[in-house]
Order: sequence, then C-alpha cells, then structure tokens
Amino acid sequence: GGNGAAYGAGSPTASTGVTGLTATIQAGTLANGAGNLSLNITGTATTSGTANFAISFGGQTCTYSLTVDVLNATVANLDCAAGTASPATATENTAYTGTATILYTGGNGVAYGAGSPTASTGVTGLTATIQAGTLANGAGNLSLNITGTPTTSGTANFAINFGGQTCTFSLTVDVLSA
Repeated sequence: GGNGAAYGAGSPTASTGVTGLTATIQAGTLANGAGNLSLNITGTATTSGTANFAISFGGQTCTYSLTVDVLNATVANLDCAAGTASPATATENTAYTGTATILYTGGNGVAYGAGSPTASTGVTGLTATIQAGTLANGAGNLSLNITGTPTTSGTANFAINFGGQTCTFSLTVDVLSA
C-alpha cells in the first residue's frame, strides 16, 4: 500500500527481549504498492536470544525480531609452557601477588570477561584468575592474576580453560630460607 512518497529517518527504537540494540528506520521513498523499509540496527546485545523491535510507520505497527548469537571468545591454541610470571617464583608460606602471561594463537577478536578463580594443584594455596580483555585477531596474550600463600615448595599448577582450549600453567615455589 505504498504511495510513492519520500520519508525521513525514524526515531530510534530500543530492543526488548535481548536488550542493548537500537533500530532506526532509514530515510527513503516508498514504492507504489509493495516495498521494503530499511532498518539500521546498532548497539551491543547483552545476551543471546531474540531482540524485538516495535516498529511504527505510516499508521501501521509490527514487531521485527532478530536472532542474536553472542560471539564467544575462541582461540586455536594456548601455550602455557611459553607463559611467564612476574615475579617469576613464589616462596612457600609467603603471600604471593603476581601476574602471568599465557600466549595464544588463532584469537577471534572478541571481548571476554574475567574468569573464575582456578585453584592451584601440586602446591596448593594459590589461585589464578584470567583478567577481562579483548582477543587479538590471531596471536596475543592472556593476562592472569595469581594470588595466595603457597603451602609448600615445589610446582603450583593451574588448569587454564579458555576459548575452547586447555593447558597447564606452572609456577615454581621456592623453599623458605631461614
């Protein structure tokens, strides 16, 4: 039922269901008879699911629905063995606060949140937490915060599970000298 008239851009319409997106009807000219409206959808979806937009145009209303798949951070490989810690070693029965860097390849450029703390095995008493960041497209580094007090000397191991890959990061724990 278009009448061939030109029209301006519409007002932004916020999404419901999956929030964080906005749809705006783009300016154009109606066809005589049947035609299409173009929507510009922008923003960052908060979750996966269906984003719904209540569209009102020319005295008519409808709901446009868009399926949203939130991208998950993925990597092709984690290289814990090439990772480094600073300070490089911990000392038994002494509080440790440090950072570790784990190399990855095949990153997909997606932002990710901080991970859950991972408890050490072998030497217990430490936890490692992946810090929030954005993957590079290709190779890059993950940053971990390591904190706690190691209970003995030896090797503290952290099972890292990220982006569909796993590896074990190890931190040497020295004997407390008298």
